[in-house]
Amino acid sequence: MRRLRPSQEVSVNLPTVLQLAPARHSDVIDFRVVAAIDYVVALEPLEPIRSRQLPNLIPDCYLTFGEGRGLTGLKGHLYQPKPGDWRFKATDPGMNPADSSFRIRVCAPITIAACDRQAAGEALETATVNFGIDGTLVDGASDWSPPEHVKLSLSLIGEDEPIETPARLVAREAMLWNFKYEAMNADARERLGSFIIDYHRDLMKLRNARYQAEAVGL
Repeated sequence: MRRLRPSQEVSVNLPTVLQLAPARHSDVIDFRVVAAIDYVVALEPLEPIRSRQLPNLIPDCYLTFGEGRGLTGLKGHLYQPKPGDWRFKATDPGMNPADSSFRIRVCAPITIAACDRQAAGEALETATVNFGIDGTLVDGASDWSPPEHVKLSLSLIGEDEPIETPARLVAREAMLWNFKYEAMNADARERLGSFIIDYHRDLMKLRNARYQAEAVGL
């Protein structure tokens, strides 16, 4: 999972009982990686017409992709929580989750408060430089000095309730502060992961539309 990158092309090898038309190479569907969150990979089909022939859940598939001169395969389930939203959940034991390569560059409102009760009244309202499922980089353009342990309140575009989580300051360079989430609850993690996936998917669609427009212009 740590080796996957945005827009990377991958293949999902389907069980032989799901033979699709045309018969040649019908047991393989090609996708492009949208984002990877923990053990789930969001995918965009390269051939949407063929993907519409698939059921919403296909267990025991293999996601394969090139790595150097070799080929890597991950076992898991291919599923579609909503039309057009294809995802692959890896089930290989001992596998490492996705890393922070899928952080998104979004300027979102964030409040940083000290966890120390004696400093509970001190808080800073600022904005993110980027964020992901692991943590966030914050614009610290202020005289306020963040403690090591804080509580973050991240406001996502289009959502009423902010994401709240404890975090730890892991790096500070000039006026940029890098926080690592700690003990984020499952509901907040799912909401944040879905937001990141949707952001990457929308960005990919915009890029594809731009490339198509440029091709027509040529």
